[in-house]
Amino acid sequence: MMGVFTQWQPTYAARGIPTFPVRIDHGVKKPDVKNYLKLGPKVSQALAQRFTSHDALGFAVRRARISVLDVDAPDERVLVDALDRHGPTPIVVRTGSGNWQAYYRHNGERRHVRPWAGLPIDVLGDGYVVAPPSKGTRGDYAIVQGTLDDLDRATSATARARSSLAASRYGRMRATSEGSSIARCQRTVRLQERHVTSRGSSVPT
Repeated sequence: MMGVFTQWQPTYAARGIPTFPVRIDHGVKKPDVKNYLKLGPKVSQALAQRFTSHDALGFAVRRARISVLDVDAPDERVLVDALDRHGPTPIVVRTGSGNWQAYYRHNGERRHVRPWAGLPIDVLGDGYVVAPPSKGTRGDYAIVQGTLDDLDRATSATARARSSLAASRYGRMRATSEGSSIARCQRTVRLQERHVTSRGSSVPT
């Protein structure tokens, strides 16, 4: 019997999305081929004839012109809040671990892991994702809203979401810069203290 990858590769290919085989073992997901972020439709088709027993497939999000809002929590309220932040989308996926992913049209986003402090949300504008209906260790990936035909209707994340993402990146960069400056000052003070002490003088208070 053919695996999920071989069965579904033509379906994704018909929508302009080259896929590749993924191995899922004890919750660890790993593409089973090299250069998977760059492979095109012809290579994808050849792989489907070779890896006929694989029950999971993935695709490179940037090449597929898709950005994925990855909600790393099973709570539907977190998903609703994320959709409110990013705007509506016709396609929502339930992952093999029971979490959520929402597909948007790619609009230049990069890969941002936990861009908002305290929220279990990643923005995947690069890299790859495991695609439905892959079979996971704890469950199957499934589209719970919409179908693959709705990819043509997928829109980009809202301007408010992009502004929020940019602001969060700036805040992190500024905090990192300030933290580095403080650390450099602290190191300078310690060096000065050791230098003064080594000369037999007390440090001024």
